[in-house]
Amino acid sequence: MLPHLKSPDVLLALGAQRRKDSNKLPVRGKKRLEATGCQREKQLIQKKQDQSQAILAEERLVKLSHLSRGHWNDKTLLAEIHCKKGSHWNYFGYSRGDIEVLQPEEAVYLIEIGALELCYKGLPLSLQQAYSTVLTKTFPLYKYQVYCHLLRLGFIVKRHSHTRVKDNNEPQTKVAAESKASVESCIPLVTPVDATTSDNILSKLQIIKSVPIKKVATSTEIDTDDGIDFDVYLPNSNFKKVNFGSPNVAIKVVRYEDPFPSGNCIAKLISSCKPTPLKWALNDNGDITFYSFDEMDIPVINS
Repeated sequence: MLPHLKSPDVLLALGAQRRKDSNKLPVRGKKRLEATGCQREKQLIQKKQDQSQAILAEERLVKLSHLSRGHWNDKTLLAEIHCKKGSHWNYFGYSRGDIEVLQPEEAVYLIEIGALELCYKGLPLSLQQAYSTVLTKTFPLYKYQVYCHLLRLGFIVKRHSHTRVKDNNEPQTKVAAESKASVESCIPLVTPVDATTSDNILSKLQIIKSVPIKKVATSTEIDTDDGIDFDVYLPNSNFKKVNFGSPNVAIKVVRYEDPFPSGNCIAKLISSCKPTPLKWALNDNGDITFYSFDEMDIPVINS
């Protein structure tokens, strides 16, 4: 037997050990403000690194009878599937004519969990090759990380489509929007003439004003970047692959180094997905946090 090939008994033993162990990457503890440099701290860091490296280097075992197969189409930038196995297809992919296809992020995720063998130019892609071939030119890595994170939490995730959002006839609420002004010269916000009442002074000092979201959303000065990214559904029987229905939540993905969105951008995105709530997924080098912008009224204190 060739040295790089394992015997059936060894493969069965590895599979049994893999099922016994959770094989999850070590959970990171709370981050300290600064390193102490002590020997115990160095040993703990090295132990975590060794555990992570051992799990990442471990060979994955997949039964051929459970493996779906397909090939990557460079022209359509889609994975075309010709053999479907497992229950993943209740939520992944869609029909394009007589062919079942996957979006790039769906294909790479199924490769990552060992459910798909994807070929390119006649050869199966490794996970590393799938990242470079499938994702690099089609789907940003920081968005893929959020996509995988939501899937691992148990949600059903699809690319956003405005056609899935229902019309909302409820009265429009108000959100905070930026007030832009150009200052030609140094003019004080409040002059002695304006200081007649407290209300008058506060109105002069007001920088952020509440404006109707409908008015903000139709403004021509709105920069919405590349729009909403994902529609997220709860994993229940109401989800139908042929008709997704309205999502439970919409997701906009941003990076930590991205500039803070303008008030107009926030208002536009919230309006575009109503009545579905909008959440912002902040990806800080793999650490993902979710935020939302909610309406609030600042009380005016009268003297």
